[in-house]
Amino acid sequence: MKTKKFFYALAALFCCLSLTSCGDDDDDILPAEKTITKAYLCVTAKPSAEQLSVADLTLKYTDAEGKEITDVVNETTWERKVTVTKFPVNATFTYNCKKKEGATINSEASYKMSRQLLIKVIVDYSDGSTGTIWDDNILPFDNYITINGSKVENWLTNHATLATKKIAFDDKGKNLSVN
Repeated sequence: MKTKKFFYALAALFCCLSLTSCGDDDDDILPAEKTITKAYLCVTAKPSAEQLSVADLTLKYTDAEGKEITDVVNETTWERKVTVTKFPVNATFTYNCKKKEGATINSEASYKMSRQLLIKVIVDYSDGSTGTIWDDNILPFDNYITINGSKVENWLTNHATLATKKIAFDDKGKNLSVN
């Protein structure tokens, strides 16, 4: 009986050794390092209809040619894609809000407000592949706060700048930082 146990143990040891010894003995050749040829900075804002009815919302940023742009955020799902082909990059997106001229705020109503500005960074690599290297959509996208109408004007004043996002790449299109 002890011989059978010894034989099974020896057979199991042989199987383990033979499985670990199988494999390719050639050295793995690492693929050439990818470089980023183009980056797409995809910006999304999602204000509520109530917010759009009482506030003017704008997004300020610098485009790929270095020109400062101010876009009006006028839809409940608003998106822009800024294409970057030159590095280094230091992009700042500032999401601003102010009371809409002539807007009537009902003090008895409730208003859903959002400060959320989402950024996704998609890149093209020198080998022709594409990938997402940053996506800050970590909160539920419909992240709103409900404010009583009597406090809306004060909220708009206190939140003139809803969000600021900074994105930077070094001169080789590497070492991305977002804050």
